Amino acid sequence: MTELTAAEAAQLLRVDIKTVRKMWRATILRGRMQTTIGGRSRRLLIDRASVEKRLADEARTPLDLARRGLPAA
Repeated sequence: MTELTAAEAAQLLRVDIKTVRKMWRATILRGRMQTTIGGRSRRLLIDRASVEKRLADEARTPLDLARRGLPAA
C-alpha cells in the first residue's frame, strides 16, 4: 500500500493542507496519524488509492481528468 503525506495529497488534489486534513479526518481519528519522537511533529499518511478515488469522484469531465493527469475512464 502506497501512502502519501498530507502535503503530497494536497499537491495532487490542488488544495491546501488544512483541507486535506479535514477531508481525511475520519482516517486521522482511526489512528493513522504518526507522531515523531517527542510527539510534537505529526505526519498524516493517506492511502494513495483513496486520494485517486477522491480525484476521480470530483472530476466532472474528461478535461478535468486530463488537467489532473489522470487517464480518462
